[in-house]
Amino acid sequence: MKVKTSKFVQIAKRLMQARPATTIGIDIGSGAIKVAEIHWDHGNPELKTVGIAELPVNIVRDGYIVNKTVLAETMQRLLAVCGVVGRHVVLSVSGQSVLVRELRFPAMSTVELRQAIKWELDKYIPPAEVDNYYFDFAVVSPACQEQEMKVLLVAAPLERIITLTDLTKALGFKPVAIEIEPLALYRTMDKADNSIVVDLGAYLCQLHIFQQGVPLVSRFIPLGGVRYTEVIMQTMNLDFHEAERMKLRQKLLLDCPDMSGENSSVTNCLKLLVAELSREICRMMDYYKMQNRSAIIDRIILTGGSAQLLNLAGKLAEQLEDTNVVVHTPLTEIQLAPSLDTEWLTSKAPQLAVAIGLALRGGESD
Repeated sequence: MKVKTSKFVQIAKRLMQARPATTIGIDIGSGAIKVAEIHWDHGNPELKTVGIAELPVNIVRDGYIVNKTVLAETMQRLLAVCGVVGRHVVLSVSGQSVLVRELRFPAMSTVELRQAIKWELDKYIPPAEVDNYYFDFAVVSPACQEQEMKVLLVAAPLERIITLTDLTKALGFKPVAIEIEPLALYRTMDKADNSIVVDLGAYLCQLHIFQQGVPLVSRFIPLGGVRYTEVIMQTMNLDFHEAERMKLRQKLLLDCPDMSGENSSVTNCLKLLVAELSREICRMMDYYKMQNRSAIIDRIILTGGSAQLLNLAGKLAEQLEDTNVVVHTPLTEIQLAPSLDTEWLTSKAPQLAVAIGLALRGGESD
């Protein structure tokens, strides 16, 4: 079995030798492109500029770029409007085609481990597609005595990696690194070492289990922000844009009484979505704990554009028997440039978290 790794590995090693003083993080989602630029001054990060550009439907689908031309034009306009000054970019890959798994092996050398992982890939990727994937791994916990070694495996379609780097270069920027979204998110989080991160995107909700700061399992469910908008549409007989505006402006929809003081019909329907989300979180958490008896989940962290629906964290905590549920605040450890609109930035912070985390990647030391 031949896995195509050499081209990207050589490029990545060459690009990652130097750490630029200014780095741009670009998060390309199904609903929007998010950009953040961070300048490093003696190791201290300052957020210089941020921006969000909405994408038309089906330009990006489950992480795959469907229309490169529209995406490139939108990205170019966004970067120009933001006024970015750097040229070094960090990007991410996400979606159901990206594999994140914790594997266990007996003690062995790195060379032996790489070969063993190649054979394991067939369990998670269709055999006909394995040759078209790039994979990498890290030993999370080395073997000791009779215990097995724990290994974090990450794999992504090589086509997606090449498409992202080619697109970035065509716009005149230099790709520094490509990484998975949970790593970028963790970089912006506090007390997330043993947590479940719930990333509420436009169409998909990503669930990531972290143990000792390592994202060991990721799962995708169709419970993104659009589902909430569709419920408002159907319940209140609105078109999509009217329902989306209502969701963004009237954030008390999860606690909205009707004329009699009871929950409104839209509130009851939205609560059904929250209940569905809580069941998926419980299912993932219970399954992982069954496989890993020593697993610890201290908190659940909500992030992404739809995490800002007021009272979502509280309602989810009620469903999860008062588990500690918090909304992600990715700006606490970063200095903000005076030119930034802090009110707007605070309101959009969870949606910008991946882009900010990607930009922070540029200042890490080897």
